[in-house]
Amino acid sequence: MPEPSEYITSAHGLMRGHGFYSRHGWMQAAGIASALPALERAARAVPLEPPLVVADYGSSQGRNSLRPMQVAIEGLRSRAPDVPVTVVHVDQPSNDFASLFALLNDSPESYLRLHAQTYAAAVGRSFFEPVLGPGSVTLGWSSFAVQWLTRIPPEASGYVSSLLAPPEVLGLLHAQAEADWRRFLASRASELRPGGRLVVLVPGPPEKGFTSTTRLLQAAVQALGQCVSKGRLSEAARARAFIPTVPGSGAQLRAPFTEGTFAGLALEEQADWPEFPDAAWERYRQDANAAALTDAYLGFFQATFQPSLLHGLGPFGSAAERQAIADALEASMREAIAAAPQPCAQIPLHMVVLRRVLVPH
Repeated sequence: MPEPSEYITSAHGLMRGHGFYSRHGWMQAAGIASALPALERAARAVPLEPPLVVADYGSSQGRNSLRPMQVAIEGLRSRAPDVPVTVVHVDQPSNDFASLFALLNDSPESYLRLHAQTYAAAVGRSFFEPVLGPGSVTLGWSSFAVQWLTRIPPEASGYVSSLLAPPEVLGLLHAQAEADWRRFLASRASELRPGGRLVVLVPGPPEKGFTSTTRLLQAAVQALGQCVSKGRLSEAARARAFIPTVPGSGAQLRAPFTEGTFAGLALEEQADWPEFPDAAWERYRQDANAAALTDAYLGFFQATFQPSLLHGLGPFGSAAERQAIADALEASMREAIAAAPQPCAQIPLHMVVLRRVLVPH
């Protein structure tokens, strides 16, 4: 395995800004609903020692955080109706925090509007390191975020996705994902109070018989090849193409806890949803609206994966050059999706609920 210095630093978790991710993260929104009952149980179980802090690790632009944060606050308030609660949204420095705060200020679904004595803050820093003070977090939540890698093995460059990589490269990617997961856990353990909980939801690799996002990624590969053949993209740039995500299985999430606790965290609850439905495909089966299906899948790809893909292809000579590649990707992928409609978002989900072990007196 290469030394860390041989790895390519990843701009993990880049999301399209100006509220685009909030508008097109429909698959993530549907998946989050599965984990909300566990989040409510966690909120009802944590110690109520003020100040109460709920950390949202991987907030993006906030749309998919609204309901989880409401559930967390309601769970805490079920035992202490008037307790003040501060929510800290954590994401990378490049995140569109302006859209997040506009949403929190304006949306009728915002916890700031629905609950008195609630307060919002944000941290622009990678959550693969400590981002809040030791023992300061009452309850943590993270959904669809820890699949992103901090570093990319150079052998993965050009394969676009871990779902398209050969076994020997996939092994390197899994090793990096395992190291990142343990790093994430150690950072959260330092921040959680004794008795605090952390709920983590991640997308998994395709289950047998399901296509998942593989078809979308194959369409992206085809689009990049067309860009090269038409002179819009250099072969060297195409050879750098990789989206730094590795879907995690339930077994991989639970691996650090096989012998008990890890970094002061104990596994309290777990769940797997191997056949989570594809809402866009279910709508298409009812209305046969191919245009709506294409728009849904393309928006999901552009919001979730395209910014990181374009980042890896760069640097571009100009904004116009970058936009030309984005337009070519859209045209080619739109054509591929429309030509052969099939499910592209049947994504298994896996969840763990972790408890910060009480420090003995």
